[in-house]
This record gives sequence, structure tokens and C-alpha cells, in this order.
Amino acid sequence: MDGAESAALLVGAPAVVGALGGIPAPVRGTANQTLARTRLSELQSLIDNRGYTYQPGTYERVRMPIPEAWQSEHDYLTRVVNGDVQLYLYDAPRGQIIEMIGTPEQADVIMTFMPGTNTTVESFYDSTTRHGITALTNWQVASSGLDPGSWTRCHFGYAAFVRVADVGAVSVFS
Repeated sequence: MDGAESAALLVGAPAVVGALGGIPAPVRGTANQTLARTRLSELQSLIDNRGYTYQPGTYERVRMPIPEAWQSEHDYLTRVVNGDVQLYLYDAPRGQIIEMIGTPEQADVIMTFMPGTNTTVESFYDSTTRHGITALTNWQVASSGLDPGSWTRCHFGYAAFVRVADVGAVSVFS
């Protein structure tokens, strides 16, 4: 497949490319960044078009508050779109996400972290390098004494379960 065909597939079917095993991690990241951009636009529309309510006691018509879940997802996806977070898998309708930290092509060590069974995709939205589920692997890399650039860390998130096929997708990194 030539460059133009690859670019067309990336634009025309980012959900397929972003979840397809055997696709290089940077290409999957670009596809999933496109999906995140689309979801971010949908969220912004929900936020902009949220309804009105009446203030108790005064009956003054005011905008409804932005739901916390929308705001945290919006903030996280903004980080993805800006390139601060890389997604190896992003399937919002199924509640599946794999966050990748580092550059797999340059890594000497690949570390994967599977959060507990009560973890949800929302757990990723407020996680940062200092707290939340991504903080543990960042601490492990910092404590190893090795060059942080030689590591790639993957965090799996899911709504209810991770299929074996989804976990096997990480074999692309080896």
C-alpha cells in the first residue's frame, strides 16, 4: 500500500486502523487521535447545547451545569488531541482504551499495566503522571535507574472485560 492509500485508509476508517493488530503503534496512535478528536467535537456540542433549568426560589432561567463526566472526558481527550497522551486503542462505544507512554520503536523495555476489574475507562480521564492509574508505571520507570526513553508503558482500560484479542494486540510492540 502506498502513502496515499495509507493516508486515505487512516482518514476514511480510523476506527478500523486504530484497533487493527499488526499496524505500527504510531499509525494506530494517529488513528485513535482522530477518533478522540471526533469524540471531543461531539462532547463540545453536548456541552454547548446543554439545556436550561430554573434556579430554585428565583425561577431564573440558567444554564444547566456541565456534568462532571463530560468535563473530565473532554479534558482527557483534549490532552490526546494535543499529543500529550497517546492511545494505542480507543473504542469509546465499547468502553475500551489502551494508553501508551513512550515510543515503542525505541524501547528496550515494554511494561504493561492492567488495572483492576473495577477500573473503568473514566479512570483514565482524570489520571495524570502524578496521580491515578498512570502514576504507578511512571514511578516504576523513574525508580528503575534506566533511561526513561528506553521504556514504553501501556495501560489497559475497559468497561467490563478485556478480550484476549485486545490484549494480544500489544504483541505489535515486541
